[in-house]
Amino acid sequence: MRSSIFSLGLHAALLAGLLANTLSAQTGSYTIIDIGDLAPAGSHAGTNATGINELGHVAAITGDGAGPLGFIAALYRDGQLVNLGGIPGGALGGGAKGVNNLGVVSGWGLHPWGTSGQQSEPFLWTEEGGMINPLHGGGAPQDDWSGEAWDVNDAGQMVFTTKGGFFDPVTGFKRISFDGVGGFWRTWDLNEDGVIAGSAFGPSGQINAFRYDSATDTIANLNDPVLDHHSDAYGLNDLGDIAGWALQFGPSQPS
Repeated sequence: MRSSIFSLGLHAALLAGLLANTLSAQTGSYTIIDIGDLAPAGSHAGTNATGINELGHVAAITGDGAGPLGFIAALYRDGQLVNLGGIPGGALGGGAKGVNNLGVVSGWGLHPWGTSGQQSEPFLWTEEGGMINPLHGGGAPQDDWSGEAWDVNDAGQMVFTTKGGFFDPVTGFKRISFDGVGGFWRTWDLNEDGVIAGSAFGPSGQINAFRYDSATDTIANLNDPVLDHHSDAYGLNDLGDIAGWALQFGPSQPS
């Protein structure tokens, strides 16, 4: 199955030569653009579009019909799907997750690990420097080098889905945590002000949504202690509004 990006009517007019179909909706007209894949003709590889910037450039995971795993990180821009290469050290595959308005891409890549295993590492890709793991020499201990870089903003700040990781090109790597909640952390999204949305798995297994402000180094647990059994914060905008989910138990029902 091929993946597509959705574009509002204004962008659709600018990309008229690429239009495949037009959908009508109550909120306006939308256009589906097939961004393709990088597999040889006749294969059935697909593409997953995972992030988009204000210029319409799309981060993607696409099938290449080759390699040990058959999928790679790619960037769709100017009507072309571009192979971003692999993590240095023997790339096995990977995927792009986010792209900022400067064309910098974040994601993950796999490479051999040990005698027979493999490890996922976060990457930062630029036109000039290619694909690197910014945590190498960036102040993070080696056991934090694994994981996925989920998003990158225009300041080059990044968030990682594992270990509550946050990276700033000026201050380096940081693990986010707050009192009373330990265990497994995930940082899902960040905005242009360096505010982060994510979740933390406490020792009892409870999932707590949180909001972290990197400028003030302050964190807020968004879980309602009375109503919410679990909650998670997946996305936020530049106004600081956060989207996510919460699991709440209703009153007991008579048998």
